[in-house]
Amino acid sequence: MDRRIDRARARWRAGQGEGIEMRLPYQYDPTVRKQINAGQMQ
Repeated sequence: MDRRIDRARARWRAGQGEGIEMRLPYQYDPTVRKQINAGQMQ
């Protein structure tokens, strides 16, 4: 199975349960996370 599908399914399942109260795009977007961690984005 394609890993992108696995990640999308995991995000969907987490959002359906009580594990995540609010899901923001930067929490799962690897490109944005790298930019935040590098101090290029706030």
